[in-house]
Amino acid sequence: MKTRISYDSIDTSTQKKLDDLVFLASQIFKRTRCFISIFEQGNELLISQKGLELNHSLNENPFSNYLFNSNNQPVFVYNALKDERFNKSSLVTGTPAVRFYAGIPLVSCKGVIYGTFSLMDREPGELNKDELTALKILSHKAMSELNSNRLVLNQNSAVKESYKELSILENTESFFLKKTTHESYYENALFEIAFDGNAKLFFVNFLSSGFIHLYPDIDPNLKVVPPLFILKRLSKLDRFSFTKAFLTSMQSEKELKFEYLKKFKNGDSAWYRIIFSSEKKPNDKWLIHGMVKNITYEKEYKAALKKILFDISHIIRKPITTIIGLSDLLNTVEDISLNERIELVNLISLAAKDLEKHTLDLNSYYQNKMDNLDIP
Repeated sequence: MKTRISYDSIDTSTQKKLDDLVFLASQIFKRTRCFISIFEQGNELLISQKGLELNHSLNENPFSNYLFNSNNQPVFVYNALKDERFNKSSLVTGTPAVRFYAGIPLVSCKGVIYGTFSLMDREPGELNKDELTALKILSHKAMSELNSNRLVLNQNSAVKESYKELSILENTESFFLKKTTHESYYENALFEIAFDGNAKLFFVNFLSSGFIHLYPDIDPNLKVVPPLFILKRLSKLDRFSFTKAFLTSMQSEKELKFEYLKKFKNGDSAWYRIIFSSEKKPNDKWLIHGMVKNITYEKEYKAALKKILFDISHIIRKPITTIIGLSDLLNTVEDISLNERIELVNLISLAAKDLEKHTLDLNSYYQNKMDNLDIP
């Protein structure tokens, strides 16, 4: 009797649609009682009903218990008082004095019974062929609504997990700024150097303490720096990009930004951004001042955003669009046979199953990212 549909999780829109189906069934079949129920933690809970003197639960319902052993087939009882399977039940001998019963199991695409779409009456009776077809159509529609409700909940859960991960990434920088023990991780490395175009040398005017943490091999008393000293700390590709940015800055005297990846001996790596500008001085000399900042978490934050946007626009939207299209077809086209309706419902179930898989995969991906977020 295990189900992944919870009574408390059914939203207002789904509840209204289920109530409409029950009302429609009461008008079609003219039975005194009609209800949709689900099974939750061993109890049968009424999620929509008409004619029953009960609010939420239907305890010890022998008809539903029998339905569970019917291999997902409908159950019909002409006269429960004369049926040995049910004539001793309090629902038959007492209130509400059930005689007629018809129940269609609400079955998931995986064969799990979530609940029932049922009719009851005080008078014996039966369903003709057309009435049976109508009841099956209504039950398929109810199952479709419950599936859609569950998929929306799963999607909302995925969005919440993604938002949780983004919140962690978003708050990481403030975390480091507040923790003095990790001051070096986000401390800006400020610098001012002079470049002599004739001597092809850099002369250090000022280095902040951040450089000691960023480049512990640099002598804080260093005064003269050849270009190779700087370039060899960059990758081959970054050397070319940095040289181009540096020359552009010297020509334009505008502020420029350059980002590079620094790899450490222990295998770790970190992203840094240099922001600097050059000021032309007499005798082919320039004054260069700027800062270097660790932007690793900024990079991870942007990567997470891009991943989420891609997942929403490419992965989740496809099955949702399929479900909406097939549902609209069911609602707008009148001349559809029962077999065609069942085929459309099966297609919707396949699209729903596809969406569920993508949702679970996304949950797993973002949970893994969050669990492995490296906070010193």
